Amino acid sequence: MKEREHSDLFPLSDMQESYLVGKCMANTEDAVGCHIYCEIEENYLDVVRLNAAWNKLVVLHEMLRDKIEEEGMQYFREEDFYMIQVYDVTGESKEREEEVIRSNRSRMSHKVYQANEFPLYEICVTYRKDGVSTIHFSMDEWIAD
Repeated sequence: MKEREHSDLFPLSDMQESYLVGKCMANTEDAVGCHIYCEIEENYLDVVRLNAAWNKLVVLHEMLRDKIEEEGMQYFREEDFYMIQVYDVTGESKEREEEVIRSNRSRMSHKVYQANEFPLYEICVTYRKDGVSTIHFSMDEWIAD
C-alpha cells in the first residue's frame, strides 16, 4: 500500500474531533486523552514472533498507520516496521527488575499522545530472570475507536 498523498486526506470522524479537543489542552494541566495501557505477563516470550505478529496487524489495519495532519485531516501512512523495545534485566537484581517495570509503567500508563504523533501506540517488553516477561502496551484510543 502506498502512502496517501495530501489529495487523499480525509476528515476526522465526530468522535476523533472530540478527542482532538482534549489533546489541544496538552500544554495545560487539563490535558486528556482516551488511552489504553495494559501489562501482560508471558512465560518464555518469543519477542521476535510477537514483533512479527504486531507488524502483520499494522499491515492489515490501516488505523494503526493513521497520521493526523495539523489542520485536522488524516491519512494512512505506508507500513513501517515497528520494533518492540526490549529491556533485559535477566542478570539484574529484583530491585532493578522492579525499577524497570515501574519506569515503563510510569512512562506509558497515562500518556497523552499528541494528535500529530506517530505511531499512536507503544509496545515494550521487560525480560526477567524468572523466565517471565512483561509486555507493556500503550495505545491511544484515537486509532481504536
